[in-house]
Amino acid sequence: MTRLVKLADDALGEGILIDDDRQLVSQILVPSRYQTDHITDVTIMAAPTDVYTLQMQLIANQKYWMWPVTGTVLAFPDAAKSHQVN
Repeated sequence: MTRLVKLADDALGEGILIDDDRQLVSQILVPSRYQTDHITDVTIMAAPTDVYTLQMQLIANQKYWMWPVTGTVLAFPDAAKSHQVN
């Protein structure tokens, strides 16, 4: 399942994309610069540090991999589909 975590009141604010099935997390990005219509699970955070903290917890504590997101649609690239959780 892919989900988006982003700031509440900042149209150009920080966000991260998370794929819990493959344990992937994106770089810090600006969600409003991407097409996000397909994402139904969105979590709103109050402060930028909440987004950064979640990203670091996923990487450090839960062993998620950081996988960069590019393009116009907010989604992990096709190459990420082959990532396997150990």
